[in-house]
Amino acid sequence: MNTRTLYEIIATEVKVIKTIAKFSCFLLLTAFVIGCKSEEVNKPLYNQLNNIRNGVDIWSSINYEIITDQQLIREIEPSSNEPSFLVNILIKIENKGKLKAESIKINFVESIPLKYIHGSGHEGTKHGYLDKQEEYEVYRYYIFKNKADIEEFINKSKITIEWKEKGENKQLILELPSKPTQ
Repeated sequence: MNTRTLYEIIATEVKVIKTIAKFSCFLLLTAFVIGCKSEEVNKPLYNQLNNIRNGVDIWSSINYEIITDQQLIREIEPSSNEPSFLVNILIKIENKGKLKAESIKINFVESIPLKYIHGSGHEGTKHGYLDKQEEYEVYRYYIFKNKADIEEFINKSKITIEWKEKGENKQLILELPSKPTQ
């Protein structure tokens, strides 16, 4: 048998195997995409969770940044004379459901013991409920002497959201992300 012929036979076999493998991957990927369409999911547990849209559906966005620019810190808080760090926090809560969240209470629970030098902020207008498609914001900033106190503050602070839905008390407890917004 000729060496060149053997090489050609092996090369042809490799091409056939590669073609079959590519076609199989394409079929597998196509089957996966078609099988994972959310419109076609018809499972009782999925439907139960997805049904939240018909009630109160609370969505949240939590962002914060750590500011080290001393000039900017002094502009925000003129009483800050020594080197410090500022944590700037913005929390947005939105009801994307079809029902109003009655008797809503949104609280930013600071970590204890309180290790910040100064803290301030404001919250949106409270009228006792969060209507459907309504958004609520909590804005805070805190000044710290060192980064270790900031990390403890970030790890231990929480946001609690409590409301009534069809007479039933509901609660959601959120934590700040472990890393600042980039």
